[in-house]
Amino acid sequence: TYQAPAASSAPASYDSGSSSSGDNPAAGKSFTGEMTYFAVGMGACGHESSESDKMVAISKDLFDQYTPNGNPNKNPLCGQTVSITGADGTTHEAQIWDRCVGCAEGDLDMPQSFFDVVTKDKEGKIADGRAYGMSWSIM
Repeated sequence: TYQAPAASSAPASYDSGSSSSGDNPAAGKSFTGEMTYFAVGMGACGHESSESDKMVAISKDLFDQYTPNGNPNKNPLCGQTVSITGADGTTHEAQIWDRCVGCAEGDLDMPQSFFDVVTKDKEGKIADGRAYGMSWSIM
C-alpha cells in the first residue's frame, strides 16, 4: 500500500451522517479533507489498480475501523462507492480499493489520472499534487 505525502496540519472535518445496515456499515458518512494521488498497483482490498481506474484509497484510520480480524480483503468497505464533489462542482463516483497509511481520516488518495479529473477547476486548472477542502461521502 502506498503511503501518501504527509498531510497538512489542517484538520479534516467529519460528519457521521446516517449509517445504514447491511453490506456498507459506513453508508451516509460525509467527509472533507485533502486529495492526493499515488502510483497504482495492488491495494489492500486485493485489487490491482491501473491509471484508468476510478478507485480510491481511504485513510487507515477509517479503513481499519471495519477490518475484521486484521484481514483487509474482508473489509466491508472494499468495493463500496464514494461520491466526490470535484473542484468544478461535478460529482464523481469511485470505488474503495485501498487503504492510505499517510492520509488523515477525511482524505482520499487516487490514481493520478482520476485525481486530475476530480481536481480540475472551472478554469481547467488541475491541483498540483494535493487538493484541499474536498468533499466526499460513502454511498
